[in-house]
Amino acid sequence: MTRRSWTLRGHAGEANAVRRALIADVPAIAPSSVVIDVNTTSHTDEFVAQHLGLIPFQQDDDVDAASLEARVHVTGRAVRGTDVVGWPVSYPEAELVKMAPDQELALTIHFERSTGADHARFARAVAVGMCPTTPDEDEWRISFESNFADDHAHCALQALDAVERELRRARAIVLEAATP
Repeated sequence: MTRRSWTLRGHAGEANAVRRALIADVPAIAPSSVVIDVNTTSHTDEFVAQHLGLIPFQQDDDVDAASLEARVHVTGRAVRGTDVVGWPVSYPEAELVKMAPDQELALTIHFERSTGADHARFARAVAVGMCPTTPDEDEWRISFESNFADDHAHCALQALDAVERELRRARAIVLEAATP
């Protein structure tokens, strides 16, 4: 992962709104359920499902996540990202589940699209921070990492769009309340 940052000129509240939007409002595709057909490993089904749920999968904003499905069927060796068939893992060389030579694991992963506000597995931007760059605190450095290569600009734009949508919603509420 590569850390990226940019400078935002404005009030601390504005910078914090962008920081929070990076954490909670950028949509991502992640596993929603895991159906285990065969598990002779020493790991419980729940452990395997939770572990797979936190692995970053490739992102495509044009794909209907509900139609995505991936399968894994491995016998006698550790499960790696390259063993996932149907939707690519972001880190194919990663070891996903350890197994002994006589063990087998077969499962199906179903996906959904959501945001970090729903669960950490949907967080596209991680290690998000902000700090002042000037003594008078009118300029803020916002920095973060992404689980996905070359995804930083997309995350930043999505976060700014989310802040803009929220401001439009707040303006509409204020105008409605002010109308006699």
